[in-house]
Amino acid sequence: MFSIEIPIRFSDTDSNGHVNNAVYNSFSEEAIFALFKESGWDKRKFEELQIGPIVLKAEYEYLKELKYPDTVKVLTKVEVLSKTRAVFRQEIFSLNNDKLACKVTNHGMWLDLKRKRPISLPEEVLRNLEEERVPV
Repeated sequence: MFSIEIPIRFSDTDSNGHVNNAVYNSFSEEAIFALFKESGWDKRKFEELQIGPIVLKAEYEYLKELKYPDTVKVLTKVEVLSKTRAVFRQEIFSLNNDKLACKVTNHGMWLDLKRKRPISLPEEVLRNLEEERVPV
């Protein structure tokens, strides 16, 4: 399971004083891209090969509010992995109180940015991501 910590910024909060729901999407994406980078697949490699990850569906289950100042810990598991698709399960925790604030499920695929068609990830990347896969 991959883990990353992300500080909450004051600008992440809304008029109610808690983290705006749209920011959870940013936490999720940051964690997934950090996992890609850890797997040897950074933004530069995506750009070189004209491959881009796209979100097909994202589900958020909000459990506890997050407030500034705090830092979140995002745990990311690869639940389903194929050459063209993946499902990531994530848990977002407050480090101030170590409570689970949100559960996220992201369904995505890889896109050939020139042809706008699904494309397979290179085997090397699939092998590295497979190390983070957790059987269901």
